[in-house]
Amino acid sequence: MKIVISFLILMMPTLLFAGEKGNGGYSVVCRDQEGSIISAEILDLYEGRLISKNSYDEGQRSFDDYMKEAIKNLKDPLFTKYLITELQLYEKNKIFIPIGNELESTEDAFPSIRKKNCKFEQVANYLSTGEILISEEIYQHFDELNKGALALHEAIYSIRRKAVGDTQSKTTRKLVSEILSLLPDNEIIQKWISDTLYRPINSTPCGLEGNLYERIQSCLYTKLSSNEMILVSRTKEGKEVWF
Repeated sequence: MKIVISFLILMMPTLLFAGEKGNGGYSVVCRDQEGSIISAEILDLYEGRLISKNSYDEGQRSFDDYMKEAIKNLKDPLFTKYLITELQLYEKNKIFIPIGNELESTEDAFPSIRKKNCKFEQVANYLSTGEILISEEIYQHFDELNKGALALHEAIYSIRRKAVGDTQSKTTRKLVSEILSLLPDNEIIQKWISDTLYRPINSTPCGLEGNLYERIQSCLYTKLSSNEMILVSRTKEGKEVWF
């Protein structure tokens, strides 16, 4: 586990990580009067239990076991392929932000319920450069199930941003909550997977935003017929022209 600590962090231990507001993950955090965390749960599972009435295996299982079970519940080879790629990127690009610092809220969750005397706190923030900032303080209070849910959330949210241009995480949270459920709703899972894999008709063309890798990844989700392909050229000013 690699923790990147900059000179600026060392000089300013109570720094608020602000500036770029990427997409990320919310958690439900309860603290005592001194501000220490009593409990922390990712929003996906919190909503899954209260809204969808899902139950979860919160036993002594490992992170890898939860990931294997989640992939088994997908039952879709193509989506599984994309998900495994995104999970690998999550492991490669996550950066733990030391205790004493907090992540700026991305304001992309829009939750419908709130736990009394507790708050929503940002546990992860995905940056446009590909890094995923994670609050070490909150993450340390996650059990293996919640750690697995966070990894799935970041991976699926990344897929949906590339595929359908999501700017809010409601659908991602619903999918994560069902995939990890003891009795997953396969109809809901298949519906959201189907809606996730391909860009909708008349949507914004793929590959317009991000670095070269992200542009290529975005276009992988464009469903074409056997006699179609996407051609891209540029004007002298660098503007993209689509055909």
